[in-house]
Amino acid sequence: MASTGCPHVINRFINRLSTGCSHQESAKMSEKNRPLDAPGAGLPPVEGWLARHVIFPRFARRTTTAEAVEKFIADGRWIVERIRGLEPEQQRSQVRIARLRGMEDSSREWSPLMVVEHLLMTGPGMLGAAKMLSAGIVPRRAVSTAAVKPKGDSGPEILDDFAKLLDGYAEEVAGLAFPDEPKFPHPWFGPLDSRRWVVLNAFHQALHRRQLEKIMEAM
Repeated sequence: MASTGCPHVINRFINRLSTGCSHQESAKMSEKNRPLDAPGAGLPPVEGWLARHVIFPRFARRTTTAEAVEKFIADGRWIVERIRGLEPEQQRSQVRIARLRGMEDSSREWSPLMVVEHLLMTGPGMLGAAKMLSAGIVPRRAVSTAAVKPKGDSGPEILDDFAKLLDGYAEEVAGLAFPDEPKFPHPWFGPLDSRRWVVLNAFHQALHRRQLEKIMEAM
């Protein structure tokens, strides 16, 4: 894959953790024990503005459709491989981590399988939006971040389902057209055309790969 510089952009964004007063032990304990925000609460205002107007648009400009597809598949297979290498109890163990930039507070206490459960909702959902826009159809149902939170009741069989999604993904995207219009809005990133929904799928999954890395480090 040709180097475009886009990995540096996304890595800078997803690798920065919210630090707050992490140098103070009391602040660490407070963060660890406080209740999580409600699902769908969104990002801190400045962070949300930067994600919408700077970080994702730059990533989308610097990432070709082919690169986005390749990244989506590669990160997805990495996720499957790492979770399959865990013990069954580790796969289901919910671990609280520091919030990653770009991730809602309510998403920072998941198990490895919950990460995949979430990606099995968002991956096909974003692909479906791209397919409809490719055909000139605007989806009727609004996107809700609260609606795609995992329940935590899925077993390891979802890894096979996720692997099937990855295996067929390139072929699915190859059949799409990428007109500038129509567009369909994401609640965080605004109106997106079909190509940008494909790019967002890769951008989003990269964040959850980083989330899984942090979960496994904290086990």
